Amino acid sequence: CAYSPDGRRIVSAGWNHDKPRALHRRTASLEVWDAERGTHIATMGPRIGERHWVQACGYSPDGRWIASASRQGLKVWDARRGTEAGATAGYTGSMTACAYSPDGRRIVTAGLDHALQLWDAGNLAEIATLAGHAEQVSACGYGPDGRWIFSASRDCTLKVWDAERCTEIATLPLSSGLWSAAAHPWLARVACGDESGFLWEVELRGIESGPIIVTAVNRGHGPTIRCPGCQQEHPVSPGGLDSARTCPTPGCGLSLRVNPFGVGPR
Repeated sequence: CAYSPDGRRIVSAGWNHDKPRALHRRTASLEVWDAERGTHIATMGPRIGERHWVQACGYSPDGRWIASASRQGLKVWDARRGTEAGATAGYTGSMTACAYSPDGRRIVTAGLDHALQLWDAGNLAEIATLAGHAEQVSACGYGPDGRWIFSASRDCTLKVWDAERCTEIATLPLSSGLWSAAAHPWLARVACGDESGFLWEVELRGIESGPIIVTAVNRGHGPTIRCPGCQQEHPVSPGGLDSARTCPTPGCGLSLRVNPFGVGPR
């Protein structure tokens, strides 16, 4: 499951059963929920054209699109209309994870083929394959500055990759196969969970970090950005989009990069 950029909605992935234990009637599920009320809004598709468990999903940074990963590959959905907007062609592997880059330009996916793929978020053309794991990759995602990618695998390793050069930066061997992972909102850290029940917090030392990428959100009183470090909101003028700045909160000073687009009514 994943929140929309404005925090108003949640998208969840999985599978449904029309009747208890009726496995032959199982259908893939991608659902959208009202985050405040907890009520169901829509089912993508409505059956989304899949017969396999949708294993991962996520919103684009502008909130317009939803990506989903399954055994049928990567699909992108129109978040407002609930219709399919695109799918990867020619990919025959089974995907287990997907995530947008912080600027919304790329999507990274992971799968049972022991590799990650980078895709152009606009036309879903494959950009690169990141190979190096020995077993299925269970989780993947971007760092908050968009410069690096992390991947967690059943081969008991956490890997970090250069997002632009598409090369491996580091590998950390752990004691058990990894099932999940998530990046810290503003630090070069990754948390990952393994099949033995351990939760690891990993500090990525020696990796150069750039400005943290944020998206302006308009909740009716003009666009604002929330600094992930101090959690304070700051107004942004229309000319302030696509700019670099330092968080003005006293004692914070986090370096930020504002996306060229915003979320919410103009």
